Amino acid sequence: MKKWLQTLLMVIGLCIFFALLFFTTKYDSKENKAQMIAHDLQLIESILKKIHKDCEISGFTHTKNPLTFFTVGTFTGSEVGTLNLVHPDKWKGPYHKDNPSIQGFEYQVIQAKDGLFIVPGDGVKLPNGKIIGRDILLDGHSVVEDMLHKDNLLCYKEYCFAKKFDISSSIIQDLENSSEELIAG
Repeated sequence: MKKWLQTLLMVIGLCIFFALLFFTTKYDSKENKAQMIAHDLQLIESILKKIHKDCEISGFTHTKNPLTFFTVGTFTGSEVGTLNLVHPDKWKGPYHKDNPSIQGFEYQVIQAKDGLFIVPGDGVKLPNGKIIGRDILLDGHSVVEDMLHKDNLLCYKEYCFAKKFDISSSIIQDLENSSEELIAG
């Protein structure tokens, strides 16, 4: 009887251990995925800001623009991938050793109703269980700010999975500077 009780306690202990391991791994993987996406969004934003500083981004070609041009060294014309540049001759690429991706999908810039946003690509399953392109539809009619703050579709805990990217400030600044020069001249 003593041996039977020891075996039972060992089986129960192992079950508890594996249950804790499963739940800890599941929690950690969601947390790790959220951290990884947040890190990638910061990295992509900094790369796009550098490109904008060097070449001035005038816009993107499509509503959904895959970010596949960070590794480009040289190109001709004013467009690299889906990115349109005011000063393509000032390109200092490659801007990164690879094009960041998650779950095999490239990140993208969405031209939404409320501006440009860097988001994971269609097909990515977010830590909140939602899938971009299936559960979360992003297009030119989307209001991404609502998805971040009101509906929490693009959030998990304290992590948000969309980053606003503003290119209008330097263009507006250039227009203001040129109008001041015309008035002064």
